[in-house]
Amino acid sequence: MRGGPIHVRKILVASLIVLLPSCVAGALQEFGSSGCRTVYVFSGGIVQPVNSCGGVPRDALRGQLAVSSNSNLAALLAAPKFEPDAYYTGVDTPEDKAPLTKAINDAVRDILAMPESRDATRVRQRLQSAIMAVDEFATEDREHAYMYLVLAWRAAGFTGETGFFASDEQVLGVL
Repeated sequence: MRGGPIHVRKILVASLIVLLPSCVAGALQEFGSSGCRTVYVFSGGIVQPVNSCGGVPRDALRGQLAVSSNSNLAALLAAPKFEPDAYYTGVDTPEDKAPLTKAINDAVRDILAMPESRDATRVRQRLQSAIMAVDEFATEDREHAYMYLVLAWRAAGFTGETGFFASDEQVLGVL
């Protein structure tokens, strides 16, 4: 069977990339008493409301809301990191979680502090520092940290490769 567990992981990571800013920001709101919800999906630099019951969102929600890269970075900063899931067992040792999380969050905070029209070279330099900060941790933890750094690169508004890895998509597990 083509795909298998890796294919499922690709779908989950791609969904996380799209939904992380709206989910973390608490953008899920009830839509009437029918139990339908309006989910705000980030795509192409804008947020669009999508009704979970298949209907068209209310007229007041039809407009598109611009989302700044600062919102995306803030959402990434707020997201829990290094939590176990179906493909990552969690940090190698419990005491590794705090320094790994700090390395990622410090990098995201520094990028967030840069002016909105961020210079790719400066962002890469900051990400390179974070890569060096996680260099001594277990392989799986380093790889998981790299995923967050690629997400930070994209949340900062860049669409090209970071240039650190053979493929950013591969780091995200999307290939």
